[in-house]
Amino acid sequence: MTETKLPQNLTIVCHTIRWAAVAWLIWALYRTTMYWADSSAILRSYSRLASRELTSMSTAQHATSYLVILIDWAFAALIVAALWRLLAYYLRGEIFTNSAVGAMHTLGLAALAATAVDLLARPLLLTIVSSGTTTRMWFEPNDILHAVMSLLILLFAHIHKAGLAMADDIRQIV
Repeated sequence: MTETKLPQNLTIVCHTIRWAAVAWLIWALYRTTMYWADSSAILRSYSRLASRELTSMSTAQHATSYLVILIDWAFAALIVAALWRLLAYYLRGEIFTNSAVGAMHTLGLAALAATAVDLLARPLLLTIVSSGTTTRMWFEPNDILHAVMSLLILLFAHIHKAGLAMADDIRQIV
């Protein structure tokens, strides 16, 4: 295992990123909960998506749609947990280790899964809020960004893993 002491400025950056991610997660849950507490706002938004006026939503629809939102949020929480774990390795000085590479791989998979769940949640929410009368899939520009960044994290994990294998081969030769 190769341990490297992080410079103070990188330690501060790691801690800042960790806590910013946690703050974002709490903020996202708060904002989402406030939005989903307002049935009229939900109906206005989803009327535009359904291309027709939605006038009412039952308590069951409201609760079910909020449950879908919470599941979507839980996948975002997995990203934050994986990020926290990866940065914990870095903060311990375990930068170029198999454990850190595994944590980076987990982060990439969590991000990719959260992107997929978010994409699938949208048409499901529209179906629930519209009482099953409207279903359609749509993409946002950030969907591509999220997928690309997730894949980039996975690529970096594979590159780090290959680098560790190469370093190990060199150590065995020397």
